Amino acid sequence: MSGIRRTMTIGYILVMTCVAASQAVKDSQEAEVHIIVSPSSTASPFLEVPNKPSADSDDPEFTLQTFLTMMVTLLIVLTNCAIIMVASWTDSFVNFNKTFIYSLTLADLLIGLFITPYSIFLSVYRKWVFTSEMFCSVEAYVFTTLMTAKMYSLTWLNVDHYVAVRKPERYNVMMSSTRSLCWIVFSWIVAVSFCCPPLFSFQSAVFNKATSICMIDTKQQVAYMLTAGVLVSIPSLFAMGVTSAYLFTSSFKKRLQFYEKVYVELCSRPRNYHITCIMCLAFTIAWFPFVIINLVVKQAFQTQVNDFLQFFACWLGISTSFSQFFILIIWSADFRLHFLEVCQLPSWCKPCNRQSDTDSRDINIITIPKKR
Repeated sequence: MSGIRRTMTIGYILVMTCVAASQAVKDSQEAEVHIIVSPSSTASPFLEVPNKPSADSDDPEFTLQTFLTMMVTLLIVLTNCAIIMVASWTDSFVNFNKTFIYSLTLADLLIGLFITPYSIFLSVYRKWVFTSEMFCSVEAYVFTTLMTAKMYSLTWLNVDHYVAVRKPERYNVMMSSTRSLCWIVFSWIVAVSFCCPPLFSFQSAVFNKATSICMIDTKQQVAYMLTAGVLVSIPSLFAMGVTSAYLFTSSFKKRLQFYEKVYVELCSRPRNYHITCIMCLAFTIAWFPFVIINLVVKQAFQTQVNDFLQFFACWLGISTSFSQFFILIIWSADFRLHFLEVCQLPSWCKPCNRQSDTDSRDINIITIPKKR
């Protein structure tokens, strides 16, 4: 009996040992850890180190997206400050409506000062790191407001050139300084009103990890966003299309010859019309991929999109905030010359020392010279 009892005891010990060993192997595989001996540790000779970094790690990481957001932010601030200086200190925009130029540049500059800098910080941590969710909502609505105001400013620039080319004799009345200011103030009010209802209803925005930007959560208010979006964007885009299409008509070609022969001092107006049309086209094309991805691919087809593709589509649209500077540099000889003049000023604090023949003239009003 004692032999049998001894044999059963040894068998029981072996079985329990095997079970404990298999359980230890299973636990180690599930945790995906490996054991490292730490000779400097006095409390415990072992440390468990994760085999793979956690996806929710708080460690900052400088990525390609971080570099691109930094470059875009820097370009937005520098280029729009340059446009403001050229517009204020020179006569480069003598045949532009400066009210609309300042509105467009201000909207772009505010994006570079209050929207994209936070994206640099958020792209490093790849998550929302601020404690207040309301701050994400405010950032999303401010971003939407500025983009809407930018779209309206581009539309008014196109309309301004359209009126000046088609009806130069009535331009002084239709697009005077007072009326231009009223139109642009009304446009900013519409842009702000588009965002106020969701803001004051405290609907939360969504932080998009792929783009590092807070965006309005359209799923919580689909009806409002669709209705307001159509009412806000469709008229502006329609006006852009109509005024841009006029450039390709025979009537515009006749007007172009008329300007070259009769209104010699205003011959740059049709050329500026082309420049504004290129700005509108660049704005539309740049934001088109973002609209397709979010409205068609993600909403209609419920399909997941690659993070880098989302980032590229969003920041391609944001890059239009500095693209008008390079459009002006390439297409406008006057802007190039006056930009070099501003860069060569001996003192940045004395822009008013230069004398100009147009100091006492309202640059929003075109003075029509007498016919030959």
